[in-house]
Amino acid sequence: MDTAPMIYYGPPSVPGMVNSMHSLAPSQSASDGGRPGLSLPRKKIAAVCSTFHFRSHADNFVMRCLEGYWIGQDFHDPPCEVASLYIDQIHQADIS
Repeated sequence: MDTAPMIYYGPPSVPGMVNSMHSLAPSQSASDGGRPGLSLPRKKIAAVCSTFHFRSHADNFVMRCLEGYWIGQDFHDPPCEVASLYIDQIHQADIS
């Protein structure tokens, strides 16, 4: 029995829509295969959080954007720059 291969087309492309796989990619430099002397600025983002305290989801996501992060033995520079931070609720242990 022959069956046609399954083809995945992905989400539709909408003009002006941000593609998270490409928009937050760190800029290329001479050390990672880019052109020497050409460095693109990091994307600026706004972080909108309900609460921001130690070990919260906001702490995990926002701090990675501010300080970078480790995966195994490799350190990754922040892929973006936090330009604005909005906190809706102030927790007793707030660190924002």
